[in-house]
Amino acid sequence: MPKRFVASIPQSQFLLSLARYIGLMGGVGSGKTAAGAVKAVKKISEGEDGIIVAPDFPQLYKSTFPEFLKWAPMSLCTNAHLDHPHTQKKIMTFNIRGKEVLVYYGGIEKEKGWAGPNVNWAWFDEGGRKRTRLAFNILAARIRVGLNPQLWVTTTPAGIAHWLYDVFVKGIFDEDVLKILYELGYKGKVVDYFHVTTEDNKQHVDPFYYATLMGLYTGKMREQELLGGFVSLDGAIWDDFEPSGRNVTEKADYFSGVPIEWWVDDGFTVGHPRVILMAQIIPPFINVFDEYVATYELPEISIDNALDRPWPLPGLAYVDSSAAELRSRLWNKNIDTIKATHSVEEGIKRTASWIRNAAGVAHVRWHPRCEFSLKEIPGYVRDSATKKPIKASDNAADALRYGLWFKDREDIWGEEADPDAVLAQRAHDKRMMDEAAERAAHPASLQQYYASIWTGM
Repeated sequence: MPKRFVASIPQSQFLLSLARYIGLMGGVGSGKTAAGAVKAVKKISEGEDGIIVAPDFPQLYKSTFPEFLKWAPMSLCTNAHLDHPHTQKKIMTFNIRGKEVLVYYGGIEKEKGWAGPNVNWAWFDEGGRKRTRLAFNILAARIRVGLNPQLWVTTTPAGIAHWLYDVFVKGIFDEDVLKILYELGYKGKVVDYFHVTTEDNKQHVDPFYYATLMGLYTGKMREQELLGGFVSLDGAIWDDFEPSGRNVTEKADYFSGVPIEWWVDDGFTVGHPRVILMAQIIPPFINVFDEYVATYELPEISIDNALDRPWPLPGLAYVDSSAAELRSRLWNKNIDTIKATHSVEEGIKRTASWIRNAAGVAHVRWHPRCEFSLKEIPGYVRDSATKKPIKASDNAADALRYGLWFKDREDIWGEEADPDAVLAQRAHDKRMMDEAAERAAHPASLQQYYASIWTGM
């Protein structure tokens, strides 16, 4: 029995595109990965070999591969008995009308390791997590056999300074890629780019999950993470942070009896001091009630001085993974540590939702005594040329990211989202998007044709 994939207009346009390189940019929960999987199944049904990759194996295992399995014709998979995706040779084989079709899959952590197979198609899920376009270029060189070779990327955008913007908006390609197209005699459309929002896929998303997503982000982060747009990330990284407004309150003081955490950015010099933020979880908030900032101090001295503050011993410290000596000194004081290093950009996005969500609530709050943090965080900005965070005024910001990275928003925030605020934000999103004009370009009969696409053989 074939499976029925009900597509939105942007998903339909993506699935029907014949361009060589196709981008489906979308927000969280927008259905971009599902559309990528369906396009892969369509290629398999045509008897074409291909590649499925994610930036790393955990991403493939947790997201990309499970979505692919929802739509894949597993009854035709001749090695389905193997423990995919945990096999040594990461290849799936399908019997399509007597022909063996190969699908290579895996994480593309080591890009050059994928320079071998020649295939008809490649699907790169969440390609925006790759900082350079090396993986894209290598995959582009692999699609060179069969009918209408294609490479598609399904991902959340990563700003206008990212390689995704160069490829799918500016249409900038390396000479080697263009040379391959010329040698192959390719004369069709080179690039197609489609844009899908979380709202577009609302009918396929759990209502509670949808409401949660709608409540996470505001401003530029909302445009990128939910509306799937390419945004300019100039200026302050957390432009919703209000050092004299909603993020600061006397109510964020120490609360007796509640465990304390330290969030630590290890430093030494005047330009890069050691920062220890002292925090407590008081649902639906996390309160940063004090800080200790020091320069030219040995780790053990900073720890002793921070412990001299009038607060109990912390139960846990979140620390940069590279700060081995600092972690060792904390252990000597019976303070457990967690290595909190993570992707800076991912941490920035996650922290933004704590600073202010779509309902206008600040779920991370500072006590006014945290003077260093309140002065420094507004100065954490991006380089106007590279759009990357400048390594200055980032000490309190780094400590903040370390502490918030592991926190479960649903558990701490609870169900306190204002439905009216969510509805108002959705109306605003509608005005921001120009989807109406795009959809109006399609006759009603064509929209009906796009409405559903079948998969399975």
